[in-house]
Amino acid sequence: MASIRLAFRIQRPDHEKELRKASAALPDDWSVEISRNPGVGIEVRVQGTGVALLKTFPSGAPADLVGYLQDLSRQIS
Repeated sequence: MASIRLAFRIQRPDHEKELRKASAALPDDWSVEISRNPGVGIEVRVQGTGVALLKTFPSGAPADLVGYLQDLSRQIS
């Protein structure tokens, strides 16, 4: 289960739960950091052995962030 760090408060507890569940599907030695970047939107940083990814989302739609993390876990499986 990858560690996750949320650098801002997620408004709805169910959205935070979904993000944590999606990151848990990634390998144990990976980490996920989700932060706000003014003027850009939401940044998702994923790091692991031999992996360093950064994806920016113009809106903070939790479904987009969860979908991205789920897609990553499917790609590495």
